[in-house]
Amino acid sequence: MNGAFEQNKLPKPTTIVACIDDESAHKIVVFIGTVLDKAAKGSLSDLLSLPNLIKDFGNSLNPAVGQCLDGNPEF
Repeated sequence: MNGAFEQNKLPKPTTIVACIDDESAHKIVVFIGTVLDKAAKGSLSDLLSLPNLIKDFGNSLNPAVGQCLDGNPEF
């Protein structure tokens, strides 16, 4: 998270990190790698699979993470 904020010239996150448990952090890293891989390939099937991939990712996260991030200004 710190790296993403740093690359976008934002201050270090202080409230987002506290919302994310270890399992969710792992899922986020894997998800980002998968999305970047599919986007880099750029095939029609890869691009068309992105909406479902994003939806499935959101559904796989601990609901408490979503509740914690809901309305979070850093998010």
